[in-house]
Amino acid sequence: MGRAFSRIVDRSGLKGVTPHALRHTFASILIAQGRDPVFVADELSHANPPITLRVYSHLFRAVQQEGEAREQLEASFGRLLRNTNDVRAIA
Repeated sequence: MGRAFSRIVDRSGLKGVTPHALRHTFASILIAQGRDPVFVADELSHANPPITLRVYSHLFRAVQQEGEAREQLEASFGRLLRNTNDVRAIA
């Protein structure tokens, strides 16, 4: 697989693409979709979820904080955002 992969990457003109980079991208996409650590660990064939958490904890944390921030903005300003066409709602 190594040589075939290298030929494909060379033909594509992409630089720095490695199987490891693709694996990391796959994991990052799963985490961004909100998949739980056990699911991601299974997909990556990690021996156990703590390995996944150790490697990708920064991404899990970012997704969590993004969700919390969105909820807080919705709670604080959602009325304004939902009623942008109704001037009376802002007053």
